[in-house]
Amino acid sequence: MIHVRPKQRGEEGASLVEFALIAPILFLILFGLIDFGFIYNDFLSVRQGVRDGARAGAVANFGPQDASGNWTRTSCSNTAYIPTTFPSNEAKSLICTTRDKIGLDTSKMRIALCLASTTNAGTCSTTTATDYKDGNTLVVCAMYPATSRSGFLNPFLGNGVVTTRVAIRIEQTGVEQQRVATDDLISTTTPTAYETPLTGKNWNFCVP
Repeated sequence: MIHVRPKQRGEEGASLVEFALIAPILFLILFGLIDFGFIYNDFLSVRQGVRDGARAGAVANFGPQDASGNWTRTSCSNTAYIPTTFPSNEAKSLICTTRDKIGLDTSKMRIALCLASTTNAGTCSTTTATDYKDGNTLVVCAMYPATSRSGFLNPFLGNGVVTTRVAIRIEQTGVEQQRVATDDLISTTTPTAYETPLTGKNWNFCVP
């Protein structure tokens, strides 16, 4: 005959203590997986949007145009352009186009553009009238905060951001290239044209 010994009160208390010790680790793993999924999804959105924006810029398709060929999307609720006085509607339009293609919270994302210099390797162009041409490189960059949807991982994420950089070969020549060069696609700043970066971050990675 098998005798089952009833649990003692002390054993039940021990189980509660063990669960209390293990529960934080289990929750960390569970919510960590959930948050990682959201952050990775944000990364994919940023990456794909920047790729699409770079492709548009490479063929001088910077955004919507009116009947006269003027770029109509030069403002998109983004932060201040740097420099604030650069005249390029093409650059503004491409920044807005890239933001649209990323499709995340517009108040959090930042975009930068860099047209490679043909005279000073590894730097952004300061002479776009000659550097926006077939075969040269256009770089489009973005940053977006890595946030914990559950809030459980905020202490571990700190001020982390998702960043991406896409360099693409310019494929537009002829009349369109000349018009863009005349209008000055990119400003004379490094990076060429950009939005104010997120707090504590910079655009040092946005180079050719």
